[in-house]
Amino acid sequence: ASWLSGRSLPDALDLHKIAKLLHISIDDLIYPGRQRRSEIQAIDEEYHCITVHDSSTSEGYSIYTLPETLRHLKLPRCTSMLSIGDDSMSPLFRFGDIVIYDFRVTSFASNGLYVLRGQDGYYVRRVVKTAQNAITLLPENKDYFPSDHASTDFTGNPEMEGKILIVGRVVGRMNVGNL
Repeated sequence: ASWLSGRSLPDALDLHKIAKLLHISIDDLIYPGRQRRSEIQAIDEEYHCITVHDSSTSEGYSIYTLPETLRHLKLPRCTSMLSIGDDSMSPLFRFGDIVIYDFRVTSFASNGLYVLRGQDGYYVRRVVKTAQNAITLLPENKDYFPSDHASTDFTGNPEMEGKILIVGRVVGRMNVGNL
């Protein structure tokens, strides 16, 4: 009663007894209404979830890994993966290869490889900013043509329609098949 009225807090040792009496976890007792860990994609608080998707959708499957694995591979915790669905970035990325990207990057801070989403789905392009504040998207495959855009053609907000979405910056790759 003192806790509910705000006069005092229970002793840390009493939290376990109170949670057991109410048949709830200590987390639910302290943070009522907060999303439970089991509802978040996690198998253990030690693991990190990486979403792998293809070029047609952001939905896919999950890989769970320990943070030490990410540190060993020098990958950020905010990592997602895209399975390449065409040969526009060949020979750098071939059909089926996996691109690893940091989804926190939603603007062109510098030239480099980025995952983008347009009307036809997700794709990877080399981004080159020009002196006139224009942006050129370069495929690696010479059978595909570069495209020039104004910087206003891009957004980091997925709710803005009619613009090319900057999904993330490429931080690594996994080659599938023969090297």
